[in-house]
Amino acid sequence: MSLLPLVFATICLLLPTILHRWEQVGVSPHIPPKEWARGLWSVVLALILSFVGALCALSLGRGNLASAIPLAVIVLLLFPWHLTRYVLIPLGRWRGAWHLAQVAGWAWRGDVPGGQLVAGAWAVLRQRRPSPSAIAFLTAERDVLEPLGATGVL
Repeated sequence: MSLLPLVFATICLLLPTILHRWEQVGVSPHIPPKEWARGLWSVVLALILSFVGALCALSLGRGNLASAIPLAVIVLLLFPWHLTRYVLIPLGRWRGAWHLAQVAGWAWRGDVPGGQLVAGAWAVLRQRRPSPSAIAFLTAERDVLEPLGATGVL
């Protein structure tokens, strides 16, 4: 079995993801901050991921089971808030909800730390016995936030 499609899918996943992350944190000296380009890499990333995801789904439908791995990563990157909201939060997995809410920054309209707090706290509330370490962690993270944003309302 040729690894070429898997290598192609990996490159198509990593390159826009890294560029998008560089734009978010301002690391790249090659991408000057422009107001009109805010979120441009999100659109590019979604288009590329959709195309590669369709190719992986077709390949999986033809019996190539190795395509399931990149397809799972693509679904995770395309629908992070849906997976957080409908899978991790009802299961009470607060760490997973915390980390996956960071990827779903578009759902929080730029208030990613606030969204992480909401997702983590919501997952803790769904636990049978709330974890004291989770509560301590989320409280410490809340206290570090300077502009409280959406979490101040909740």
